[in-house]
Amino acid sequence: MMHQSAVGSATNRLTRRPSGPSVLLTDPTGLFAELALLDLPPGDYVLCGSAALYVRGMRARINDLDVLARGAAWQKALALGVPKPALSGHGLRVVHPSAAIEFVDRWTPGWPTDDLIDSADVIDGVPFMRLGDVLAWKEAARRPKDLPDIAAVEHLRSLWSRRSRRCPSNARYAPEPGTYSPHACVSAGWRACGGRAMKPPTR
Repeated sequence: MMHQSAVGSATNRLTRRPSGPSVLLTDPTGLFAELALLDLPPGDYVLCGSAALYVRGMRARINDLDVLARGAAWQKALALGVPKPALSGHGLRVVHPSAAIEFVDRWTPGWPTDDLIDSADVIDGVPFMRLGDVLAWKEAARRPKDLPDIAAVEHLRSLWSRRSRRCPSNARYAPEPGTYSPHACVSAGWRACGGRAMKPPTR
């Protein structure tokens, strides 16, 4: 869910790793700006959960950010407060003292930290959980609040699949792994933009 100017130049700006703390995302709550102020080290964190849907236009708003961090990014998170057990019972969490941002050193059980961070889609310089992983995670949790999100992602997957069938030459438009281009996504289809085959996470 980017500004119009950002969408037009997405192919040139989106890279494998965040290039800095600048934020072009639509950010009415100021959460992304607060996150950018922390200047987290590129390649050591990823935004999970609802933020990954919001940035793709499948959520009208978000109330908080869930940040999975490791290494130097986790050390910066530790400077914000005392770590406590994560609500999932898996790993630790640190809550930002003045913004609705929560940092965890592990995602929910079955989701390896390194895999989620290393495979992130970088959008406007910010790494987000891949859409296929968001869907698999929400399908596994299947809380009442997850059901509208599951339906939205499934609908998008259906649209992309139909578009791919009408464009048999789409493979040459596929973005490099870990990048996200709205234009390439429509042409290249679901799998090229984080829509991985649905399989249970490792246990």
